[in-house]
Amino acid sequence: MLIDYNMSKDYCADWTAIDAIREIVQNALDSGKDYDCDIQEQNVSVVTYNTKLNPRVFSMGVSEKSSGSIGKYGEGFKIAMLVLTRLGHDPVIYTGNYVVSGLFREHEFTGVETFCLDVWQAFANEKDTQFCCNHDGIDVEDLANKVLPFTHKDMALPETVDVWQDRPGEVFVNGLFVTKTDLVFGYNFAPSQITLNRDRNMVDGVYWQLAQYYAHLHVDKAELIFNLIERDAPDVQDLSYFLSCKELKAELARLFFNKYGDGAKISKPGTIYFGGGSSVSVGFSASRVYSRCGIEEARKAPDQDAPDQVLANWKEANKNKLRRDVRISLDTVITRAKGWKKADIL
Repeated sequence: MLIDYNMSKDYCADWTAIDAIREIVQNALDSGKDYDCDIQEQNVSVVTYNTKLNPRVFSMGVSEKSSGSIGKYGEGFKIAMLVLTRLGHDPVIYTGNYVVSGLFREHEFTGVETFCLDVWQAFANEKDTQFCCNHDGIDVEDLANKVLPFTHKDMALPETVDVWQDRPGEVFVNGLFVTKTDLVFGYNFAPSQITLNRDRNMVDGVYWQLAQYYAHLHVDKAELIFNLIERDAPDVQDLSYFLSCKELKAELARLFFNKYGDGAKISKPGTIYFGGGSSVSVGFSASRVYSRCGIEEARKAPDQDAPDQVLANWKEANKNKLRRDVRISLDTVITRAKGWKKADIL
């Protein structure tokens, strides 16, 4: 029996074999059942125990997964089979008393080679669902690095998000690689905590979700958060919107004053401050966080020796002696003087 999905051979042309195998592993994870992933001498195999695929799920757009699962669009394993068939990896699925493989055939009406699943009945009635394909030409080291269930057999799935400091910038969902970012640390999200696009290679709301995560950490993690704030790390760029814990805010303030001294104030980058004690230049997101922690912002004081300030002071002292047209003319001179800068003296 052939199921023709009317998808051309070049459908999802940018998918790699690793992307496709990730989809199969994703199905095993989403099942909630015990599973096993293995890279053997010639083959890759994924077994989901005590699970048989319902014939319904062979239709595009039909999924029996919950909305909190990674793959909920009802198309993942079909596209995975298409890609692996196109790349010559001979994928096969054994489920119940069915054996499923992929092939391309010319559509009788369009004349385009379209993808089909070839489903046929076998004598054995498997209680598990098993996927396998050959890994000729696949970088198995990269596969193991991006699809962690192959190497971390007993990996606990995250309840919300796990921080992986040794994998900077990498974003995973349930141990499956999604994308590389500008984040300082790597993160492994639970599917319920993040929104993936249909290709599962881009995430929405990462910074917002991380801000909520860090805002609710115990106070003993304050030093970790402080170090990220000091780096103006994107990991905590939205932290100020969720930072409400009094104990955490107090500890972050203590760490700030411990580093910069009592009485230190924050100042935005690119702004010049004159006098008035110690001011610490911080990034804009760090400035918002420190403000939430009760650290005062430095106030800009004028440079009394700057030409525009000298003129402004003279105008203020003599304003009652000046005609209106002279005051207007002087304002123009003061505006021009603001562009003056001190020359560097070697």
